Amino acid sequence: MSKLDIDSIYRDIGIFGTIRVKHRICLYSKDTKTSKNKPARDIFVSTKSNGGVAGYASFSYRSNKDMIVLEALGDKDSLKIRNSTYLTYEDLAECKRILKEALSWFKDPVIKNELFEYDQGKPYKISDKYSELHSIMYTKFGMKNAFIAIQPAIINDFKSSTGYPGIVIKSITGVIGCCTITEFRSLADILVTNLTNLYQLSLDLLNNHMLCELLGG
Repeated sequence: MSKLDIDSIYRDIGIFGTIRVKHRICLYSKDTKTSKNKPARDIFVSTKSNGGVAGYASFSYRSNKDMIVLEALGDKDSLKIRNSTYLTYEDLAECKRILKEALSWFKDPVIKNELFEYDQGKPYKISDKYSELHSIMYTKFGMKNAFIAIQPAIINDFKSSTGYPGIVIKSITGVIGCCTITEFRSLADILVTNLTNLYQLSLDLLNNHMLCELLGG
């Protein structure tokens, strides 16, 4: 394997509370004929184009998978697999739905005033009335029956011993992370924007990768 044989390319998008968001492009795909993994890049020499006749090769990416990754925050150098989930083009409508539902909890005049129980003006638990409140979707890529679930939560700042209203995101592998309401609003905007523009963002990332290969980087 040469130093340029790469499984996937990533771009870090941001960290929201304890949730890391990344853009990933898989550079290997499964061959439907052999059921074996193969590079998504096909290299060939055309017998019809001017460049091909002159002996120059062409290459194309045909079936690589691109996605937005939500991942538990942790040490990047750790070999431990972190809880995560994947969002692709097909998940955009459902992703918008659950984000809108979860954001509405903190806007609805009835729910937001009854969602948490307070002690001396500080939230310390989810009220019993909303203990099972959640919004869930099943994702199109990843493990069978993979899902994303959003629930209200108290985010504790142990330095100041203060709790803040927020949310926790869970997947089929476990808890991905949590963030405050303000962080969640930013996270929701970032997810929708990146999924909406995923094709163009993937092209940009792929073009950058190919340019690095051509320059030997």
